[in-house]
Amino acid sequence: MVKYYSWIVLAEGANDNPWVIIGVAFVACVDGRWPLLAAGLSAQARRRERSSADHRSRQIEADSRRKEAEVEAKEMALREKSRIESSSTKRAKRYLNASDNSTNNRIMLSQRSDQLQKQDKNG
Repeated sequence: MVKYYSWIVLAEGANDNPWVIIGVAFVACVDGRWPLLAAGLSAQARRRERSSADHRSRQIEADSRRKEAEVEAKEMALREKSRIESSSTKRAKRYLNASDNSTNNRIMLSQRSDQLQKQDKNG
């Protein structure tokens, strides 16, 4: 049993090195143990598929987090833009009110000046 198990371990330990896999396959075929080698290689392939699926899963999760972060950043930018626009609008209104008040004051002073000049002429 140890001899059979050693073929599987050797095949699994090959990782992705094609020369080791070819060498083990050749020896297994010569020794008549190719069914055990095939079982070991298929187990290795299943592990590789699981690893690949785990990698894809992690990649999808990372992409999802990245997209969530992008959406959150855009929302923050929109809130900040809205806040700045609101502040800017308030300042513009204050400026216009101050300008209107200044204009009104000038008009009132001009009218008062005209009244005083009329009084001086009449009186």
